[in-house]
Amino acid sequence: MAKDVRPIPMRALVDSIEVIEHQSATSTDNLGEPVRHRFERVLVQPVDKRQVTGGAGDSAQLQHIGNTLVFIDAINSVNVDGYSVKLGDKVEYGGVTRQVIQIDALKAWLPTPHHWEVWLQ
Repeated sequence: MAKDVRPIPMRALVDSIEVIEHQSATSTDNLGEPVRHRFERVLVQPVDKRQVTGGAGDSAQLQHIGNTLVFIDAINSVNVDGYSVKLGDKVEYGGVTRQVIQIDALKAWLPTPHHWEVWLQ
């Protein structure tokens, strides 16, 4: 069954991003420039992710979670140096920098991820 799962088509992967590694504010060794990683052939999709928090009824609140979703395919995306995106990293795309707030590795019946969905805020 897994052999029938095709990668995200190349024609859909039209974007490139720069991922900037998160640097801890408490670390003493981050005096230099942040480390950058280039990803090519990804898809950057504007979204509006919200969730209800704080209970039900009048006590519930609608919380804005993310506004951009990046699809990174395991086969067709180019991860130049093999970096794994982490929570807290920043992503530059289209002159805007956003922070990684969630990463979902989707397997699609495969033993390894088919693609990653990276939520940005």
